[in-house]
Amino acid sequence: MDLPSQYRHLVSQDEELHVLRGVPAHAQQHQPESVACQGVEQRPHHDHPACPTQTPSGRQTRRSPPKSGFWSPTPFHVVAWATAAVDAVRRKTVNALRGEGDTVAARDLKSTRWALLKNPENQTGDQRTTVAAIAKTNKPLYRAYLLKEQLRAVFAVGGDKGRKLLAGWLAWAKRSRIPEFAALAATVEK
Repeated sequence: MDLPSQYRHLVSQDEELHVLRGVPAHAQQHQPESVACQGVEQRPHHDHPACPTQTPSGRQTRRSPPKSGFWSPTPFHVVAWATAAVDAVRRKTVNALRGEGDTVAARDLKSTRWALLKNPENQTGDQRTTVAAIAKTNKPLYRAYLLKEQLRAVFAVGGDKGRKLLAGWLAWAKRSRIPEFAALAATVEK
């Protein structure tokens, strides 16, 4: 599973600071200045350390760069990746149903997006009913939903117990036969 570009930013410090996309800092040569000052959405992002700033005297300077060459994902980001994986499984299932000619089931499953992506404590009664119906009718999609929710629970625990739970989650994700979660597990292990 390819991660969205906004999660793959790596910052390197050589002679100048450069923002690199998706490659380790030591594996890429210098990028042109136009790339060095672009944020996630490909527009100037002046709060980024790589962007030049002007002093009151009008001189351009750079803020001090981060100490590390690699970005470490937070639990928020990992759960966001899991949420994206659930949505990818849902879309793949909808497209497979359309390909089989079952447009009614595809339309019904397409409307389940928010029920699957919301945290259970924030779901409405109808959304809980929708998830319960998915549990009966679409096992792989429900398994993806459970993997996402279990990962949230793992990060809520934290500490040594959380590490043990994460090891169990990684094993479950790898053997789930859901390619999006197997790829996520491989990414989290790195």
